[in-house]
Amino acid sequence: MAWLAASVVGCRSASTAISEPSGSKCQVTVTNSLALVPASGGSGTLTVTTARDCTWVVSSGAAWLTVLSGSSGQGDGVSSYRAAANTAADPRHGTLAVNDTDVTLVQDAPCAFTVTPAAFAAPAEGLAGQVRLATADACEWVTTTDVEWLRIEPGGRGPRTLTLTVSANSGGSRRGQVVVAGETIAVVQEGAAPVPVPGPGPPALCRYELAPTGLPVPNGGGLGTFEVLVATGCRWTAQPSADWITVVAGGSGAGAGAVSFQAAPKSGSGGRVGTIRVGDQTFTITQGTP
Repeated sequence: MAWLAASVVGCRSASTAISEPSGSKCQVTVTNSLALVPASGGSGTLTVTTARDCTWVVSSGAAWLTVLSGSSGQGDGVSSYRAAANTAADPRHGTLAVNDTDVTLVQDAPCAFTVTPAAFAAPAEGLAGQVRLATADACEWVTTTDVEWLRIEPGGRGPRTLTLTVSANSGGSRRGQVVVAGETIAVVQEGAAPVPVPGPGPPALCRYELAPTGLPVPNGGGLGTFEVLVATGCRWTAQPSADWITVVAGGSGAGAGAVSFQAAPKSGSGGRVGTIRVGDQTFTITQGTP
């Protein structure tokens, strides 16, 4: 507090007191419009409330927070800022200070999604399978399907176990896919059992073709599918040559169909080769590098 003597007249004296703003008088109250910042970044405002003759300055305590306007003022005012996108794997914290008052902002990490399994092999009578989606609680996601015989919950937020429904199939083998949070799940469904057709018997000559004739699989194992092309009435059986290959759908049929297989994970160095025999044709599976 400063005092200033204004005048002295005769035997009487007069003085005027001038009060400077004290620290307690200039306290500020700050309201933040964007306490939780999305991973993609965004803009927000700080609303400053204080006495009319009090000044204030806004400063950033983090490189990803930039003051755009209203970096200083007197009395009530507004300051705007921008938060940059977060490219790190974890959430982060930063501060904006208005004089001695700190405003803390929390920014989410980019949403990451893990979806399992990556494929389904469904029987002709249909299937209700579980899809496990792992992600952070705040992360939103959607699902899509490319065929009407596949159904799944349309979308949501956070981790979830979803039910994928495969309708019964009355025709030949078919393929479809479901996309969950950007991750693709392949679905292969075997065809319905052929209806016996009266006649003299099967064709005298059954010519089998496989499409494709082989596939590579990763060292960690995985699913694969190939088609069997043959005339109606020609019977066949899919026979693996190794115990690390399992036929999960289409183990046998009559006429055209599809075979789905599961290759087990491989340990150790080097590669390995296995086959599945259908009729007089061989489908080759390679895993790893020889």
